[in-house]
Amino acid sequence: MIILDLHGYTLQEAYKETHEFVKECHKDRVKKVKVITGKGEINKEFPMWLERSPLVRKMEQTSDGGCWHLWVAISQRREDEDDFYQRL
Repeated sequence: MIILDLHGYTLQEAYKETHEFVKECHKDRVKKVKVITGKGEINKEFPMWLERSPLVRKMEQTSDGGCWHLWVAISQRREDEDDFYQRL
């Protein structure tokens, strides 16, 4: 499973990295990834970043070892990819 660990990122860095990560996973047809947000501000903001994303089908929040992890299922929908990714 592919994991993105956002520990040590600022909110702005984490936001940008998360969206780039999701786009790359979608392009590579990765179906499920794990995102480690930690317990801070990123954890609070993370669900709002992706709730309207056409690339994310489902998010589940789980607790593991004191950190909060969010599982993001990447949709496999394919359109005219160049136009689609430029709009995101």
